[in-house]
Amino acid sequence: MRQAVLVVMGLLVVCLAPLPVHIRGEEGEAIRFRTTFTFFVRSNLSRRAEVTVGWTLMESSWSRILSKPPRTSPPAVIAYVDCQMNQVPEGDPDGFLVLMWRKEVDPYQIFQVSLSVDYEVSYPEPILLTENLTGTIEDCQRELGDRYVRYVSETYIWDYSNGTVQAAIADVRLRANNSTNVKDLVLAALGYIVDNFAYMYPFEFDYPYERLPVSQILQQRVIMGRFIGVCRHAADVFVAILRGLGVPARWVAGEVYAYSGDSIEFLGWHAWASVYFPGLGWHPIEVTLSYRSTLDITQIGLMPPPFYFVPEYIEYWNERIDKHPLRDAIIYTAGVSVDLIEETIAPIPSIDWNRVLPYTAAALSVLAAILSLYAAVKASRTARLLEERKWW
Repeated sequence: MRQAVLVVMGLLVVCLAPLPVHIRGEEGEAIRFRTTFTFFVRSNLSRRAEVTVGWTLMESSWSRILSKPPRTSPPAVIAYVDCQMNQVPEGDPDGFLVLMWRKEVDPYQIFQVSLSVDYEVSYPEPILLTENLTGTIEDCQRELGDRYVRYVSETYIWDYSNGTVQAAIADVRLRANNSTNVKDLVLAALGYIVDNFAYMYPFEFDYPYERLPVSQILQQRVIMGRFIGVCRHAADVFVAILRGLGVPARWVAGEVYAYSGDSIEFLGWHAWASVYFPGLGWHPIEVTLSYRSTLDITQIGLMPPPFYFVPEYIEYWNERIDKHPLRDAIIYTAGVSVDLIEETIAPIPSIDWNRVLPYTAAALSVLAAILSLYAAVKASRTARLLEERKWW
C-alpha cells in the first residue's frame, strides 16, 4: 500500500508540472518611466565660440518614446536621421532622433544642458536556444532586397577582410558546420565570443577613439589568449563576424534600467547587436558574454527582467575618424534621475496564483483522499493483527 501511495503521489507531481502557469511580464506588458539627463559639457576651444552638443534617442519594437518632442533645456534642434546623418522618414528601421544644442561659450567653459524623456518599455522575448528556425542567408537576401548589402558590407570598424578577423570567421563557420542557417551562425558566433572574450578595459587601450577596428580589438589578448574589452568591443567583434559570414547585423547602443516592482534605477549605458532573422525581422542580442551561464540566461536575446533596455542609437555603417575625436565640446559626465509614471504594469516574473490555486486545491483533495484511505486500511490491518494475537 505504501508503494502504491508513493506511485500515486509521483503521478500527481508529473501531471501537475505542466499546468498553465502565467508569467507576468510577457511581451506587450510594459513599464513607464521618466528619465531626466543633465549633461555636463566642457568647451575644448581656446577662444570664445559657438559649440554644438548632440545626443540621440530612438524607438524599437519594445520601447516607445511617450513624450514627443522630448523636453530639453535650452531648446534643442531635433531631426530624424540615420547613422550617416541622412534625413530619413520617422519609422525608418535605421533611423533615430538626434538632438543638438548650440551655445556661445567662453574658452574652456563648463556648462550644462538637460533632457527629459518619457519611455514605455517592455521585454523583447528571446529566441530560445532550442527553437527550430529554418531561415538562411539566402532568405535574408530575398526579404531585405536592396538593403541587404547595407547590413553585410565591410566598414572601417568591421574590417572582416583582415586576416585576423578572417581567422575568427573561419572558427565560427567550423562551429556551425558550414551551415547557412542564420540561427546556427548566430549561435556559433556567440559561442566564439564566450570562448574568446574577457571583460576588461585596462589602460584605455582604445583612447581617444573609444572604438577600434575589429582586427585591432582581436589583437588585444592578455588573459589566457582571450581578447579584452567592454560591451562596445564585444558587439563590434560579433557584428563584424556575422557580416563577414553574410548575416545582416547592426551595432546598437542605449540605456539599461533595473525595475524592482516599486522603483526603477538607471544602471548605465550599454552596447549590443541587432541581427536579422528571416520571417522574424530584426532581433536584439546581448553579446557581452564572458561566461556560458550568461548565454543560458539571455538565450538569443537581451537580459530578462528586472533589466530593461532602451536603445538610443543604431549603426549600419562607420568610417575612419581622421582627426582627434574630441570635438569643440565634449560631454564628460551626466546626472540621471528616473521616476515611474502613470499606470505601470509590474512585469516581474511570478506565478499567477489565481490560475494555479484551483489545480493545487484539486490535487490536494485527491492526495487527502488517498491518505485517508491509506490510514483506514492501515488501522484495519493493525486491528486485525491485535485480534489475532489474543489467540496466542
